Amino acid sequence: MKSTSTKEIMALPRTYYVSKSGNNSNGRTPQKAFRTIQQGIDALSIAGDKLFIYGGIYTECVKIKDKEGTESNPIIIEGQSGVVAGPVVTLQGSITGNIDGTHTQDIRFHESPNHEWVRNTNVNAHPDEYVSVQEFIIPTDQLSLRVNRGAFIGLINNNYTRLITYRRLEDLRSSNELRMDNTPLYMGPGIWYNTGTRKIHIRLSHTHNNINGLADYTGETNPKRVPLSICTVDNNEADFEYTMKINKCKNLQFSNLSIRFGAETIRIENCNNLSFDQINIFAGEYGVRTGDAVTGLKFTNSVFDGGLPTWLFRSDLKDSNDPTNEHGPGARTLGSLVLAQSVQNAEFANCEFLNGHDLYITCNGVNFHHNWLHNLHDEALILAGESNFANGNFHHNVITKTIDAISFQSNTVGPWNIYRNLIDLREPIAGFRPKSAGDTMVWRFGRAFKNNDNGFKGRFSLFQNTIIVRNNPALSTANTERSPFSELMNNLQNTQPVPHRSFNNIFAFWAIKHVPTMSFEYSSDTGNIDYHAQSNGNLYYTTAEGIETPLKIVLFQTNLVRHPLKLSPNASNAENLSLWAGNDFFQKSRDTNPPGFEIDSQLQQDPKFVRWNNAMQPDSFWLQLDSPARRTGLNLTENAPDLHSIDIDALNVTKPDIGCYQCTAPGHPQQFKVGVQGRKVYPAVI
Repeated sequence: MKSTSTKEIMALPRTYYVSKSGNNSNGRTPQKAFRTIQQGIDALSIAGDKLFIYGGIYTECVKIKDKEGTESNPIIIEGQSGVVAGPVVTLQGSITGNIDGTHTQDIRFHESPNHEWVRNTNVNAHPDEYVSVQEFIIPTDQLSLRVNRGAFIGLINNNYTRLITYRRLEDLRSSNELRMDNTPLYMGPGIWYNTGTRKIHIRLSHTHNNINGLADYTGETNPKRVPLSICTVDNNEADFEYTMKINKCKNLQFSNLSIRFGAETIRIENCNNLSFDQINIFAGEYGVRTGDAVTGLKFTNSVFDGGLPTWLFRSDLKDSNDPTNEHGPGARTLGSLVLAQSVQNAEFANCEFLNGHDLYITCNGVNFHHNWLHNLHDEALILAGESNFANGNFHHNVITKTIDAISFQSNTVGPWNIYRNLIDLREPIAGFRPKSAGDTMVWRFGRAFKNNDNGFKGRFSLFQNTIIVRNNPALSTANTERSPFSELMNNLQNTQPVPHRSFNNIFAFWAIKHVPTMSFEYSSDTGNIDYHAQSNGNLYYTTAEGIETPLKIVLFQTNLVRHPLKLSPNASNAENLSLWAGNDFFQKSRDTNPPGFEIDSQLQQDPKFVRWNNAMQPDSFWLQLDSPARRTGLNLTENAPDLHSIDIDALNVTKPDIGCYQCTAPGHPQQFKVGVQGRKVYPAVI
């Protein structure tokens, strides 16, 4: 019998523990637990090691480097579970000492009460303006560092809420809260870093937007009485910018953790096979950001919350009040909830992306499914990448309340398969800061698609989706926003034609107070239909309320020549198709892209949803049994066999229902269960 050496025994995987009552002894039993998460991380050394973290709030920035598990025996970092309540372990990145990393000072912005602030008595200061007692030394090799990222630690109006990063001191001090060109602007509670004095300026004055549906800040104005997270940012990427930084690691599993704050909450570089489950990310400027050489990244059942303040408008982020700057005065407050750059093989499943700016997905082989995206001030999904890199599948997601649901950026590459998604953009975002008291023009309604006007556009297939948009009722007919579907098939100066395909989608436009216009751009600036596009088997419908004018639809246009084709909602589909088929634009499409655009589609036909209205709740986009979208979609086996093999919901259906829901039997349609553990159900009522 072979004896086991001491060395072999020592090499067996171990479990380590971290507890708020620990003492950093050896961490190998709950009674001798480490006190800090970093100490526990440092103890992990071989495949199969596990770190168990007991409940509590741990204020530290954690670095995980050179940890290697195997696929069959990963290294596990697990927090104590709160069962129904979710994770009870919170890791928060906040300044507790010198920003040079020495931690020689005891700084307690994160506690209340604290003594970290003193009222600013400068003659130009605002009455609610405070400055930090401590100076924050800038290391000589990080001269671009700023101490100007932050968030409320407690909930404000029941929401996680960011502090605004002010670009200019005059904005922080301004008494003006209205949108005016080149005028200092107070946007709400926030901070500004003075590079001269090396101190932080803060102001927590109340806001006075008085917009129904957008809560103002009415909380404590003395920062000594408010627990806050204050963080740093540096172009040279100092380690203490991140709440968690993971570098040069393989086969790690994370679960049951809340991770929050930092300039970047999680940074991942040079890693293989990382998985995160039951993770709540309360984002800094960025939630998750990847660097070079990341392969195999997976997030499941996780929440990404950007902390968008209800008093911060999109114009504050995007529209400059200073002609020397590219973006708005509050632009540095929020970045991407996920900035996944150059990732090989990624999956995001049953996640929730809330109250942020956008998601930037640049992955080679991404599977993004059963997610809920809500209240995003810019694009819900930006699809972009370097040449021959970005591609993947987006399916069974629900997108609500955003400006652009899907943005095809320069170098979209592909192929992208976008299917079985419900996109409901009837609810507006806070788009424009008020220009005057009682301004009703603050809301901005979203579009389904966006294209940039330059660069190579990649291949995409859009099929079996249900997309609902509406117009802004405060806008007149002459001042309507861009048509909500206008950029679906726009090739935009492609020099290398690539397939763009749209099959079996429902496009519904709800208009208020004026006749809706729905248009599609198929051609380049030459006006020619000279690329490989297919669009067929779709259903288009516009409806309007509050007007007496007969409802009409303007369908299809090129960049140079508009085709004012008007289709009647009272006509049969055969009549509208006949009118469409006689149009010269259709004739060109039939010759170059047979059988021709939309020849098998339902043009200006009511889809007969089970229930939908402008009030938005409750609603159901299931199809009634007599819906013209029932069993009238294209047979994808014949028209797009590659898509038929992808869309598993339609495998055994010769003519599928049009739209995202497939009725498996009369009266038994599907439900979408998205978000964490499928807790968001669409429709909610059966």
